[in-house]
Amino acid sequence: MRIFALDDYLATAQGYQSLYCAEPFVDPYELMHALKLERPDLLITDLNLGKTMTGWDVVEQARELYPDLPIIVATGLTEKEQEALAHIKGVDFWAKGDALDGLKILRALVEKYGQPSRAHN
Repeated sequence: MRIFALDDYLATAQGYQSLYCAEPFVDPYELMHALKLERPDLLITDLNLGKTMTGWDVVEQARELYPDLPIIVATGLTEKEQEALAHIKGVDFWAKGDALDGLKILRALVEKYGQPSRAHN
């Protein structure tokens, strides 16, 4: 299973690498370059990336490349408007809140959405 994980905080990106053998990214532009070269089985992204590109930009561009790519937004944001926007943009799951609960949820989602049997473009 190939997972790309994007977070502007290096320790979080490396945490995804340790927990899920994900390829970690801290720069959204590097992630987008990698996505153009290869389709992963799953994309995990934060929304606040501390750059000129937001997590929403990443979601939109990833959807353009691979409409069926499972995407998980993992964020500390708890606003209902942001969660509603996630559904509109086709995010498969919105993981928020307490870090330990979030890790449990993400582990279950990686197992669910990270199945290599999904069709690749």
